[in-house]
This record gives sequence, structure tokens and C-alpha cells, in this order.
Amino acid sequence: MSLIVNGTEIENVIYNGTELTELVFNGVKVWEKILGDQLSRLIDGTITEVTAEDLQGLTTIGINAFAGCSLLKSVKMPNSITSIGMSAFAYCSALTEVMLSSELTAISGSAFGNCSSLEEITIPSKVTSIDSLSFSTATSLKTIKMLPKSPPTLAAGAFPTTITRIEVPSANLSIYQSATNWTSYASKMVGV
Repeated sequence: MSLIVNGTEIENVIYNGTELTELVFNGVKVWEKILGDQLSRLIDGTITEVTAEDLQGLTTIGINAFAGCSLLKSVKMPNSITSIGMSAFAYCSALTEVMLSSELTAISGSAFGNCSSLEEITIPSKVTSIDSLSFSTATSLKTIKMLPKSPPTLAAGAFPTTITRIEVPSANLSIYQSATNWTSYASKMVGV
């Protein structure tokens, strides 16, 4: 089954009668499962809130999944989410509240790019990698709370230059401050 949205074909739409279970756009799987009316909101960008219940059962938030949803204010992920795809929330300019999954391990490049209203984020303890530009253009981002005991692999330019505070576990402050690509943020780190 194919679906045409604004003149663009979306391939591999799998619908089981009550919910959309897979969506492929331009040859890239952008979602594993979307509940009920979520598809129209996702495509036209009018969604304002994403709850853990909305995403229940998903393991990945795909590439560009919510990109350009400029009215999206709040995202609360279920603990089933282990990775966030490239630009998944890019240009969500109204986004102010993000609760990441406790099982999250990877944040891809530009995942929160241009989320200009996001001021604070907590990175869960199981995150092992944060790709380039993940938050770098989230220009209002001031505080990052790092829960991982060991510093995740951090690509250059992952955080914005406007960041003023990075909270890390006190016992590992010096490890964070000397880790590759974390050193440029050393003066902004505090142990908690």
C-alpha cells in the first residue's frame, strides 16, 4: 500500500486495520508504529504533545520523525525507546519539555537541532553516544544534566556554545572534564 501526502509518495505503509505499524519515506523507515490519528498530525506538524502512551512499544524514534513540528511543546518517551534518529525533533521550535527514556543509549546527529525553546535536558544513565550537532543549534539550552557515570562518546559540536551548566556525577567530574570532546565544556561542568 502507498500513501500520497502533499504530492509525495510514502512507500511501505503497513496498516493492520486499526493502526499504522510501519512508515517508509524516501526509502528510509521513519517510524515503526504510529497509533491511530498520529500520522496526519506527524505529517502536517500540528501535534503539540507526545506522551509515553503514544509511543508505547517503539524502540526507535526514526529519522525526521517529528522534524518541523513547530507546535510540539512536550515529549515524554516510554522506557522502550533505545535510540533517537537523526533530526528526529529538529525544528521543533516550541519544544520546552523533554523526558527521555531511561533505556535510551544513543542520540543521533541533529536530533534536537533548532529546538530553540529547549532550556534544559537530562541525559539518562544508559546513554553511550551523543552524535554531532545533537543539541548544538538548540540556542536556549543552558543546562544539561548527565546521569551516565562514565562520559558517553561525544561528537564534536554536540552541544551549543550557549550552554552554561553541565551537571555530572561528582565522583566522575575529572573523568568527564578530560574525556575526548568533553574538554571544551570542562569549565561549565559541576559535580552533583
